[in-house]
Amino acid sequence: MKFKTVKEVISWKNFILDGEIYDLSHLNADWVEDLDKRDEKNIITYNFIVTYGLHCFTKDSDDISSEESQLFM
Repeated sequence: MKFKTVKEVISWKNFILDGEIYDLSHLNADWVEDLDKRDEKNIITYNFIVTYGLHCFTKDSDDISSEESQLFM
């Protein structure tokens, strides 16, 4: 998949923490198509590029220590 207009992360690498591999491919950029069928004689197709940024990983947690938190950085 090639995006000429997206400067975000296109393909996320797996994340490894304490020897456990976390697959992040569900965050990879993707095309989404939507059809506007309000006027059946003039159906409009909208194409979107969906990307996920680092804000997906910004939640704090009281369940982890500051040392564990640094491992996520």
